[in-house]
Amino acid sequence: MMLIKAEGYARKDNLPQALIELNKVLTKTTGADTYGIGANLPPYAGAVTKAAILTEIYRNRCIEMYMSSLKLEDSRRFDRPAAGTTGAERNRNWYPYPDSERNNNTNTPVDPAI
Repeated sequence: MMLIKAEGYARKDNLPQALIELNKVLTKTTGADTYGIGANLPPYAGAVTKAAILTEIYRNRCIEMYMSSLKLEDSRRFDRPAAGTTGAERNRNWYPYPDSERNNNTNTPVDPAI
């Protein structure tokens, strides 16, 4: 939730508040978490620009939300290198709809992967 708030503040150009939320994630110690998980890192010390802060938020979302099925959506939302470009982080921009969905749901739109 803290990274979502940080992203929202950064996108609204409230960079000081975005840094506060981002630093809550970075500096969290194991004692502050029920499960004993915490990054325990130093506070963010990079450039205080919208692009730099959003890149750090994206990096931390990749770490914190590993295996949550949000990577493709995050990658598109953060304008990361798309499929077919130099330094691409993903092999597609859209994935095909399952045949079971296409066969049983007449409202399924045209497949964007074709």
